[in-house]
Amino acid sequence: MSISGITGTRDTLPPDLEPNVRQLRQITQTPVCVGFGISKPEHVAQLAPFADGAIVGSALVKCIKQHLADPPAAILQAVEAYCRELLTKVR
Repeated sequence: MSISGITGTRDTLPPDLEPNVRQLRQITQTPVCVGFGISKPEHVAQLAPFADGAIVGSALVKCIKQHLADPPAAILQAVEAYCRELLTKVR
């Protein structure tokens, strides 16, 4: 978890996130993914150097909700476009 508290989108990620993930890596061989508050390309880019993945929940639900009146294929396209957008600042 990137934050203490409830899930949902955030403007910024906490400054102690990277040290916390690096500390976790010292005690496990399991891939480390970060969730809670991940909603922007900047967040994913910030995580990329030290985390194995980003977990996006609330922001995906919001994207789906915005397209509920659309046909299922259009909903999937919107979700795919959002996921692609999240990766635009990585690398």
